[in-house]
Amino acid sequence: MSVFFPEPQTIKIRPDLELTLFQCQEIVIQLANISPGAIFEPHQHPESQMGMIFNGCVEINVDGKKAILEPFQQVYVAAANIPHWD
Repeated sequence: MSVFFPEPQTIKIRPDLELTLFQCQEIVIQLANISPGAIFEPHQHPESQMGMIFNGCVEINVDGKKAILEPFQQVYVAAANIPHWD
């Protein structure tokens, strides 16, 4: 494994969610492959999270505020311990 070119790790979290992870020193980049129709219950993380849609679209709710994300048009940010879901 190279510090400059990290190898991806793929994890199947559940049938409708697969993550590809890149450990980049103290930063972790996660690429999520979410199946159409997947539902996420409200949840939060101890770390901040930022996301962008690459294809399709999704309505996301961050701390009670909703937005529809289109591919490469917007990002969402959920700070540490802020509930978010779709």
